[in-house]
Amino acid sequence: MKLIKFILVLIIVILVSSIIFAVLSNSASAPTENLPILGANFFNHNQKIENQVSFDLTSVAEDDQSIEAVSYMLIDLSGDKVLSERRSEESLPIASLTKLMTVWTVLKFGNPDDNYTITSNDVEPINPSLGLQPGQVVKVKDLITSVLVGSTNDGALALSHYTEQKYSKSNDAKTSFIELMNQTAKELEMTSTRYANPIGFDNVSNYSSAQDIYRLVKAMLAKKVFEQTWKKSSFSFTGISGSSFSTSATNKLAAQYSDLFAIKTGYTNEALGSMVNLVKRDHDYLLIVIGSANRESDTLKLRSQLP
Repeated sequence: MKLIKFILVLIIVILVSSIIFAVLSNSASAPTENLPILGANFFNHNQKIENQVSFDLTSVAEDDQSIEAVSYMLIDLSGDKVLSERRSEESLPIASLTKLMTVWTVLKFGNPDDNYTITSNDVEPINPSLGLQPGQVVKVKDLITSVLVGSTNDGALALSHYTEQKYSKSNDAKTSFIELMNQTAKELEMTSTRYANPIGFDNVSNYSSAQDIYRLVKAMLAKKVFEQTWKKSSFSFTGISGSSFSTSATNKLAAQYSDLFAIKTGYTNEALGSMVNLVKRDHDYLLIVIGSANRESDTLKLRSQLP
């Protein structure tokens, strides 16, 4: 009798375990890419997502040992000539360099002169932040400037939701902003790139390469996207609803060096520091630094290599 009870209990345990395992497996493999963006708490860095990359941020190349960055590129834009590089084709976490594609996607599908009403989904307290609150009305172009100058997280989130609304009304179809970002990356032949959020929060499915960043920035430079932002040390504006906002520039080098013009910075604990700058001399030079413990120092070392 005891043996029969033991066997019955064992069967029940096996059945329950199988059910639990099946539920967890389905949950882990559920796609997250098309879910609505809900702010910082939505991005689960441990979720299993398609197109994951295992990042190698530890190895050091045997070239210029004075430069700490995992990856970098120094490019003479006058002839698209690469003067020096390290691991430029490798997919790596890029932190807020992600916001370059956020801005480019907004410019492609939206209108900078539009007004946008902030909702609760746009509130993102993680700094840098404008402190946006539901009900405030702002110009899209002011959000864009705040993202490029101060790398504002809530600014990027609001731009993503604005663009989704704009695209939905224009095309009578709902498409997530992440899909639009990845679609735009494909059009630019950014083959080592994948986006999972518009802010640049660490995620195994949010990455790019120095070469792909070069492709994107080159397209943005052709449209003169940065000419009103790259020498700003701060940015303040008043929304349509009367609220005041301000942000400080994340790039501190542009104010110190007259020939250096800020494009975008990025930093997270996983991605480390990233930085993209333009240097204007007899030619225009693009400096891209990814995965650096000292992005400013590495940028200046690249600058020192210029003629």
